[in-house]
Amino acid sequence: MKGERVAIITNGGGVGVLATDALLDEGGVLASLSPETIAKLDPVLPRTWSRANPVDIIGDAPGARYCAALDGVLADPGVDAILLLNSPTAVASSVEAAEAVIGHLKRGDKPVLTSWMGELEARDARSRFRAADLPSFSTPTEAVKGLMHLVRYRRNQAQLQQLPPAMPDTGPPERAIVKEILAQAARGAGMAGRGRNQARAGRLWRAGGADGGG
Repeated sequence: MKGERVAIITNGGGVGVLATDALLDEGGVLASLSPETIAKLDPVLPRTWSRANPVDIIGDAPGARYCAALDGVLADPGVDAILLLNSPTAVASSVEAAEAVIGHLKRGDKPVLTSWMGELEARDARSRFRAADLPSFSTPTEAVKGLMHLVRYRRNQAQLQQLPPAMPDTGPPERAIVKEILAQAARGAGMAGRGRNQARAGRLWRAGGADGGG
């Protein structure tokens, strides 16, 4: 994760606002879409899309529309991470959207965290994300907290780089540790415990080299 600027892609405006509020409350940074990104998204999204971040792709969004939005936003140099949200509707399948994203998303240097809300179909979608090794959360607030684990790790790493060079080399990055911590956040394990959160931050500090699973 190279920076802290977060883009939110959602099929519901209200959910996007909720995620934005949670992000700002946690000290996160909402990315600004470039004019080039907006121009790229205009032809592939409905005329009523938000044309701003959060990127509201409208409630009837199928998987193909999620993928088109992802392509445009991932290419924006002003975006460092993405929260991908889905609110259940009667006119679009949550599972179909999830499967499209899983099949389309390529591993890269920008983490993508998902939150498919609801029960039944949404629970199936979240299971498929996890099986595909993509972080998945039940609510936007939980997704924001998971992302902020990575943000705080990055801040800690930046502080380490400012220390004198006499510090011993800790060896290659332990990516498995970072992946484990993010998975624990997704499961909500110990999220309320301040001591555990501090321990996780310390482990992230030592692990280094996180790619956020995205």
